[in-house]
Amino acid sequence: MFWSDLALRAALLASPLAVDAGPDSVKWHFGPLPDALAKAKAQHQLCMIYFWRDGSDYCAKLYEETLQNPHVAPLLGDMVCYSAKHSKDSAPLFERYRIKTLPTMLFVDGSGQPEDVITGFCPADDFIGECERIQKLEGTVTGLRKRLADAQDTDEEIEARWYLAGKLLDVQDKQGHDEHMEVIRAEDPEGETVIGAKLLLSDMVQKVASYDKAKGKKADPKQWDLAPVYAVARTIKPKKVRCDAWNELGNLEAKKGNWTEACAAFGQARKLLADDQQIDWHNDVARWIIEYEAEMTSKERKIAIDYAKFAAKKAKALAKKITKEREAQRPDGEQEKEGMCAFDPGAMQAPFIETLALAYHINRKKDKAVATAKRCLKLVKTEKYEATLAKVAEGYAVEQH
Repeated sequence: MFWSDLALRAALLASPLAVDAGPDSVKWHFGPLPDALAKAKAQHQLCMIYFWRDGSDYCAKLYEETLQNPHVAPLLGDMVCYSAKHSKDSAPLFERYRIKTLPTMLFVDGSGQPEDVITGFCPADDFIGECERIQKLEGTVTGLRKRLADAQDTDEEIEARWYLAGKLLDVQDKQGHDEHMEVIRAEDPEGETVIGAKLLLSDMVQKVASYDKAKGKKADPKQWDLAPVYAVARTIKPKKVRCDAWNELGNLEAKKGNWTEACAAFGQARKLLADDQQIDWHNDVARWIIEYEAEMTSKERKIAIDYAKFAAKKAKALAKKITKEREAQRPDGEQEKEGMCAFDPGAMQAPFIETLALAYHINRKKDKAVATAKRCLKLVKTEKYEATLAKVAEGYAVEQH
């Protein structure tokens, strides 16, 4: 068990965060944690342990904007809420649950076993959604154990085990996480499933960039032998993981300072991209070439133009599609429906057009760089894009825009 009864009873914590201020306030349990857990167990409820400390801006923000939200208190009324302020007395509890980040809201069952966790500041709307999910035991440790038990075949079992392992790691149960990962390795050693392939790739990369015990630090990238990773990239069956492998090789080659090989690896990944990856991937790689343009050959710098053009063109088409879809959602002449966020197609396209301007700039195509930067500013006028125009137009006569 994660907690022994003796350990629970030894962990006496600070008083709750605040005295209840009214019907819209969270009802905090007063007294030691074992009593709060006993109450949760008797009422068949979860217990939310709120870990926080004085002087933390994020803790204060969470309490004031989320836990004090009038829509949150009724939801938490179906849980036992316990406040654990960081102090000498509460240190054993922080240590037992391996709490490193504050604020943390840990959801445990009546035995003190972790079910789920929310770490850091969480806006009220998101917090409400997460609490509703956790109360239903959806995606929690218990929910994922049930999913694993209900798996009908090996693929379903491996996928369920993967998500359960991830959740156990979230609640700081590394041993449980590692045990499930070992089962996946044993059941799918060749990476036939997507999950097995992901794990095989991850293990291979970690092995290549392993810790050098002799030197007491990570191995020198120059000494990395990437041949095993190339083998995985060429032979792994799931297409998505092959794409991930080539992307990983691009990053590894870049860390080795092998810019030509890195570009080649990214070129292989490009052939395997899913539709929803196209725009951001092309823009990101173009940005990477721009950032390291001093290390690139002229041929590699030209790749930035091709990729940036592709991303800008796709972004324009997507913006047009979204605009058309939103217009179809309302009758002619009417404003956006209440609750719909305003959509600015220009603002969506501008970052990709800026990348194209910079790609032209590193390829010494000043006329095109300036014209493209002006296009960007025409869509959205910001200091950032003003600076981009100034950069690409240095030494170039630019008309007022």
